[in-house]
Amino acid sequence: MPKYIIIASLTLLFAAMPIQAESVWSMSEQTAQQSEVTETKFYVYGQNVRIVNGGGQMLEVFNLTGVRINAFRIDSEDKTVSLNLPKGIYILKVGKVVRKVSIR
Repeated sequence: MPKYIIIASLTLLFAAMPIQAESVWSMSEQTAQQSEVTETKFYVYGQNVRIVNGGGQMLEVFNLTGVRINAFRIDSEDKTVSLNLPKGIYILKVGKVVRKVSIR
């Protein structure tokens, strides 16, 4: 019985706490902010890697032990880079986006 009293007391305590309202954006502001955020994407075709939305950043290539093998400057929003690596699994990084890829 005392367990139910404690639960009821805590429920009433938290229900009585004031709630602060956060600023509310209009739908047009939310849509505009979402459209500005674009994710960098990788597409691997054999020895080639296509990077979309990575302009102005660096493509870094790592092996599975974490050693950086190569780096390329991405100078446009849609860039294809030839890696010229042996077959295997590698880690690609552009900005904060990291992907594990298989080179065949």
